[in-house]
Amino acid sequence: MGREDAERIVTELFTSSYSAAVRYAAFRCGSLDLAEDLAQEAFAALYARLREGHSVREPRAWVMRTVYNKICRTWRRTQRQPEQAIPRLALEALPLPTDGLADRDRPKLEAFLTRLSPREREVVLLRAQGLRYREIASQLGISSNSVGTLLLRAMRKMRAARAESILRSAGEPALLP
Repeated sequence: MGREDAERIVTELFTSSYSAAVRYAAFRCGSLDLAEDLAQEAFAALYARLREGHSVREPRAWVMRTVYNKICRTWRRTQRQPEQAIPRLALEALPLPTDGLADRDRPKLEAFLTRLSPREREVVLLRAQGLRYREIASQLGISSNSVGTLLLRAMRKMRAARAESILRSAGEPALLP
């Protein structure tokens, strides 16, 4: 692929997806500075790959996967394990479908996200960043049907959490532990 073609593809993708890549990385690593560095490195790697003549079928998913891989390498290099708790910075930067959420409701969102399995949380976060099922599937190495199933499970858990919250506010005993 020529230099102009590679530049055009990466520039268009950078314009449309850079902020999503940074938010995703910030959520995964908990540091906005590191997230910006990792996202920029991923776009640079995409440009280098295209310039070498390799084809990339799903460039946006490829960038997100590269960000994820770079986070894993950073953790291994620093002997630091990923945090199990969701970083507060990431929740504040993350535009979930509940974007109009009041500050008082953010703890509820955090509690909901901690109820999800790591794979469900990953799919929800990628979908919240605007990736299509096909792109999420490509990044995670699963089928598009599996993406739909994981999102459905997450929605069921959210409904159960909502029902539990309503019952608690009405003074009823909780259904879930």
